[in-house]
Amino acid sequence: MNVSFVKILEDPNSLKLELPLSYVYKHFGRPWPRIHLKIVHESGKSWTVIMKTLDSRPALADGWAAVVKGLQLPKDSLLVFKSILHDVFELKFFIDGVCGQSYFTYQRYTQLGLTVCIFIYVCTLLI
Repeated sequence: MNVSFVKILEDPNSLKLELPLSYVYKHFGRPWPRIHLKIVHESGKSWTVIMKTLDSRPALADGWAAVVKGLQLPKDSLLVFKSILHDVFELKFFIDGVCGQSYFTYQRYTQLGLTVCIFIYVCTLLI
């Protein structure tokens, strides 16, 4: 999968999700006004969210809470965003402990607001 960016959902009650600066600069340029984006999920669900500047940082804001609620995303979910079109993103997520163990080990680098996943391990469940 061609990953555009990865984030950890630290607070599912937050009304925003900050985006990596390097990705936003490369994909949208700057400055970034209010941009309407569509998030789609393999379940067939989709949401419109607005990317805007909050505290001098790009963030998914208006509509983000509906995504979290619609997918019932818990704290520390691994969010994988893939750009399908300029303004459409596919969202996949992975939940910590799904196989009785952590599915990823990550190290956060707060400089520049980036989250870097050093190792990713996903357990496949056979049903």
